[in-house]
Amino acid sequence: MMSGDMAREPVRDFDAHLEFMRPFHRRYMVSNKVCRYWVAMVRKVDPEWIVPQHGAPFKGKAMIARFLDWIESLDCGVDLMTAEMYQRPRGAHIAP
Repeated sequence: MMSGDMAREPVRDFDAHLEFMRPFHRRYMVSNKVCRYWVAMVRKVDPEWIVPQHGAPFKGKAMIARFLDWIESLDCGVDLMTAEMYQRPRGAHIAP
């Protein structure tokens, strides 16, 4: 998490900022497919700012491009699910 003071200032170092965004986006974005659809829509708008509800804003074409490129390729949500996550717990019995 970042402080409220940090969240008020535009991101200046994208790579350093990843530690604040990556866990949230990997967990709460439903899938990369949805991220790609969103990125395609945003690229058509060509924004000067992206101001998230939580976290620091992105200002300027270069920083926004870095964010869009990153989230467009992010493995997240159901993309991270594996069959191993859906195994019966050891020792669990299934009633007939």
